[in-house]
Formats: sequence, C-alpha cells, structure tokens
Amino acid sequence: MIFGRTEDLSEGGLGLYTAQQLEIEEAVQMEFELPFARSAAKLVGIVKNNINGTYGVEFHNLPPGLRKELNRACQALSSLQGRPN
Repeated sequence: MIFGRTEDLSEGGLGLYTAQQLEIEEAVQMEFELPFARSAAKLVGIVKNNINGTYGVEFHNLPPGLRKELNRACQALSSLQGRPN
C-alpha cells in the first residue's frame, strides 16, 4: 500500500504525492475516503507520469458502483470549490 496525499481527483484518476519512489506504468493499490461514501474506496491505479513529485495515477478496472461514487464525490467537491461540474 502506498501512503501519500491526493489531489486533482477525477473519475479517471488522481494526483498522488508520496515520498515513495514509483515507476511509470507501475500498478499501485490505493485506499482513500470519498465524501458521502459509506466505505473507503479501494482500487488499483497505474502510474502514468511524475510532474514535480506528484504522480499521475489512472484508475484501472473500476467497478461500476465505485465509478458512481467517484462521480458523486467529484461533483460534490466541485460544488464546494465553486468550480463548474
């Protein structure tokens, strides 16, 4: 399991800042809390890039229920930040 801080959450992936060195195309297991979700999101992502120490991670093989939870969380977070959906 990778420990770090997430940013730029979307339905397709997220930015991950971690002290651990990751390789491009490496599969990583992630677990994090989503707003309004009943349980933690547990999923696999593929590292796609590293920009200034933040890794771009693309979600891989998301179950439909989790995709729906991510969509709901992204919409809620956009509303809180005053961004258009």
